[in-house]
Amino acid sequence: RRLYQSRRDAFAAALRARLGDVLQFTEPNGGMALWARVRGVDPAAWSRAGQERGVAFQIGRQFAFETRPIPYIRLGFAGLDERGLQEAARRMATALTDLRA
Repeated sequence: RRLYQSRRDAFAAALRARLGDVLQFTEPNGGMALWARVRGVDPAAWSRAGQERGVAFQIGRQFAFETRPIPYIRLGFAGLDERGLQEAARRMATALTDLRA
């Protein structure tokens, strides 16, 4: 649990530093992923742009039965160390910058 907690904390800090204007989330008390609400960006387009830059995250629609857009993404943090999570946040930010250009 301590390992996942430190990874969660490192990832949350990196996300807030790089993407705080776009993501809104609360750190989960447990688990291996966090859910973030996306503001001002199409999560599906961002996910595709992220995959092109070597970072994958799931859109909320993949976890819902409704067909309407859901402005959430699921971000797993268990499989990477703190350096990898910081790199993931950097790649997400790069993908977002490129998407907006």
